[in-house]
Amino acid sequence: MCVRRHNMRKRVLALFVIVACMVSAMGGVASATSNSQQAKDKKKQAESDLKNLENQMNSIEQKQQELRGQMDGYEQEMVELMVSVDLIKSDILSKKEELKVAKADLKEAKKQEKKQYESMKLRIRYMYEQGDTGYLEAILGSKNMADLLNQVEYYEEVYSYDRKLLKNYQKAKQVCQKLETKVEGELAELKDMRTSLQSEEASLKAVMTRLKGEISDFDTKLANAKSMADSYKKTIIAQNNIIKEEERKQKEAEARAQREREEAARREQEQNNNNGGNTGGGGSSSGGGSSENGGGSSDPGYHTSVSPSAVVSYAKSFVGNRYVWGGNDPHTGADCSGFTTYVFAHFGISIPRTSYLQRSVGRAVSQSNAQPGDICCYSGHVAIYIGGGSIVHARGAAYGICVTHDAFTRGDLVCIRRVL
Repeated sequence: MCVRRHNMRKRVLALFVIVACMVSAMGGVASATSNSQQAKDKKKQAESDLKNLENQMNSIEQKQQELRGQMDGYEQEMVELMVSVDLIKSDILSKKEELKVAKADLKEAKKQEKKQYESMKLRIRYMYEQGDTGYLEAILGSKNMADLLNQVEYYEEVYSYDRKLLKNYQKAKQVCQKLETKVEGELAELKDMRTSLQSEEASLKAVMTRLKGEISDFDTKLANAKSMADSYKKTIIAQNNIIKEEERKQKEAEARAQREREEAARREQEQNNNNGGNTGGGGSSSGGGSSENGGGSSDPGYHTSVSPSAVVSYAKSFVGNRYVWGGNDPHTGADCSGFTTYVFAHFGISIPRTSYLQRSVGRAVSQSNAQPGDICCYSGHVAIYIGGGSIVHARGAAYGICVTHDAFTRGDLVCIRRVL
C-alpha cells in the first residue's frame, strides 16, 4: 500500500514537471508570436503608407512632366519672339537710314528749287527793269535772217530751260516728300510691331516665371516625398528584421519545448519502468512517441492552368523597351514592379503594384526549387525568373527591359514567390 502511494506521488510529480515545461515553452512562443504580429502590423502599415506615397509621387511627377512640356513650348515661342524682335530692330535701323537719306534728298531738292526759282526771278526782274529791250535789240541788231532766228530761238530756249528746270526740281521735291512720308509710315509700323512683340515677350516671361515656381514647388514636394519613402523603406526593413528575429526565437522556443517534452516523457518512462520493477512485474508502458516539426514544403508546385513558358515568352516579348519610373505599361515604359504586375495581369493573375508587397504574394519557393514564371524579390527590386539562373526585368533607365543572368548571384535576393 505504501509502495503504491509512493509511486502515485512520483507520477504526479512527473506530470507537474511536464505541465510546467509546456507552460514555460508556451509562454516563450506566445511572446514571440505577439512581437512578430506587432512587427507585421507595423510593416503592413508602412507598406500601405509607402504605396500611397508612391501614388502621390507618380502624380507629382506626371504634373511635373505636363508643366515641363508647357515650359518647352513657351521657351520655343520665346525664342521665336526674340528672333522677331531682333529682326524688327534691324529693320528699324535700316528704315532710319532710308529716312535719313530721304530727308537729305528732300532738303537738297528744296534747296535747288529755291535756287532755280531765285535765278528765274532775277532774270525776269532784270528783263522787266530793262524794259525787255534786250529781246528787241537782239532782233533789230541781227545781221541777217539766220542771225535773227538764232537770237529769237536763244531767248525762247532760256525761258523754256528755266521753266523745265523749275518743274524738274518741283517733281524731285514731291518724290522726296512722298518717300519721306512712306518711310516714316513704315518706321511707325515697325515701332508698333516692336512694342507689341515686347509686350507679348513680357507676358510670356511672366507665365514662364510662374511655371518655374510651380515646377520648383513640385521639386520640393517630390524631395519631401522621397525622404518619407526612404523612411518607410527603412521601417519595412527594420520590421522585416524584427519578424525574422522573432520567427527565429519562436522556432527555438518550439524546439526547446519539444526537447523538454521529450525529456519529460523519457523521465516518466524511466520512472514507470522503475515502478514496474519495484512492484515486481507490472505491465509495461510505452510512452514518448515521436514528433516531427515540419516547416512546410519549399516547392509547393503549381496550382493554376497558366503555362510558365507562356508567361516567360510574353515577358521576354518586351525586351528592349524602355524603363520608366512609376510606369505601368511595358509597351510605353514601366518600372520593375509595374512590369511584373502587367505581365501577370495579362494572364488574369492580380498581384500588388509595389515590389515590397510582391514579397508576400503567392507562396514561398526555395532557390533550389525555383521554376520559370516565379517572382524573384530583391531589395527594392523584382524580376521574373526564366530558368537557368536568368531573369527578365525592367532593370533601370540605362538598361530598359532586359534579360540578365544574375538571378541568384546579385547578393540581395530576399525571397522567391510563386503565383502560378
